[in-house]
Amino acid sequence: SYDVVFHVDLLSHFPDPIRALKAMASLLRPGGVLCFEVGIFAGLSPRWYRWIGRLGYPQHRWFYSEAAIHQLLDRAGLKVDAMKRFGLFPATILSTVGNRFLRSPEDKPRGRDGRPAPTRGLNKIYSRLQYLLRYRIGAFVPPVGPHAVFVTASPKS
Repeated sequence: SYDVVFHVDLLSHFPDPIRALKAMASLLRPGGVLCFEVGIFAGLSPRWYRWIGRLGYPQHRWFYSEAAIHQLLDRAGLKVDAMKRFGLFPATILSTVGNRFLRSPEDKPRGRDGRPAPTRGLNKIYSRLQYLLRYRIGAFVPPVGPHAVFVTASPKS
């Protein structure tokens, strides 16, 4: 049993997110919490999709709204304890411009084993700038357009 089960940007990739959430919840000790971050991309204006381009289908199987997250957790036997929003507008602009004009996502440096190489040079600067825009500035940006939520949830009593 664990006090905390944590994941970032995985919920959109599971074939059966309810089953995955139930499996994670089964790992929690009494009083434990499930913490995760998920992008909120459902229900965006078509203008956003024209600007952003493809959102990673088929690797992203699901796009969520905040209401859908609440429903999903409810169906998995969990309740939302807290939810923190991060506006992705500044980070989305950087990544969209970077991907369109600098490189494609497939151009990420890889090590000999095929895994992503450690970030160095411009990639390291880009990663740090993404962090700053997503979490430090994004914490104050209204959730207009794409945003992410950090959720803490616990099993229903």
